[in-house]
Amino acid sequence: MEPISIQVLNPPQINLPAQLKKIVLINHAIRLNSDSSGIRADDSLLTANYFSGLLQKVHTSPQFEMVSDTPKIVYKTHSDRFLSLDTSVIISIAKSSMAEAAIVLENYQVVYNEPIEIHFSPEYGYYGTLSVENISLWKFYDVERAKFIDDYLQKDTLFWDAAGNSEDEIIDQMPRLHTAAVQSCYYAGMKYADRIAPLWLLEQRFLLVPNNWDFYTAWELAQQNKWIEAIEIWRKYAYGKNQRLAALACYNMAVASEVFDNIDAALDWAAKSFLIKNKKYVEEYIRLLEKRKKIKQRLEKP
Repeated sequence: MEPISIQVLNPPQINLPAQLKKIVLINHAIRLNSDSSGIRADDSLLTANYFSGLLQKVHTSPQFEMVSDTPKIVYKTHSDRFLSLDTSVIISIAKSSMAEAAIVLENYQVVYNEPIEIHFSPEYGYYGTLSVENISLWKFYDVERAKFIDDYLQKDTLFWDAAGNSEDEIIDQMPRLHTAAVQSCYYAGMKYADRIAPLWLLEQRFLLVPNNWDFYTAWELAQQNKWIEAIEIWRKYAYGKNQRLAALACYNMAVASEVFDNIDAALDWAAKSFLIKNKKYVEEYIRLLEKRKKIKQRLEKP
């Protein structure tokens, strides 16, 4: 068995309608100062990093297409900071952007301990900690159905620690408080993407390479992502008279089919391998493929 990496579509935490493709981003978390002196300090930078983290992952999803990487900004006053964005405004923005749905950042809060907590122990020296709590309120609006299909309050805490011989050494190892706050927003955006978007992840599979030059050549081709050429070699043995090589070739054909996200074909080839040679590793692979088929059907559900 030789390991090989393939991309597998990982399901999101919640199911969203598969037909929702074009998405507009709306930033409704920037507040205006009560004295009319402009927007509150840091709101623009911190909220921008929520969307940067979100986009970093969503751009890799096969489901969503952002109509723009720049969120539409709808300001709120300090007195209205807890009021949700009116759905009529969301619909207007979505329709003007030709979007089918909207991701709205409604509110946020970043809390961190200041100054950095530093403790001293005669036995271990200086030890410092920094924690940043990030709370963000996200909403996903389906324009066609005219309703929110996700309303999620997300809470995360990022933690840093360091050890050293002095307080200055501890502080030098820590991020600046403002940098830590920005990082927490970026991470929170990435985490919300995990909640709503199917994402490609790398997983490990195995190809079977017996003491046969053709199989070795096919394995090398697969490593170079030349799967079509490798398939031609395995196909010849899959229909050959040597049952052992036929079973191995059918198994490799199943892996190749999974690489192309053809789960039905992968199951068919794996079943052929199992019928020729009843092997436990083939049975385990069939169970994995059946699980992937159920996930794929769920992702494709309207």
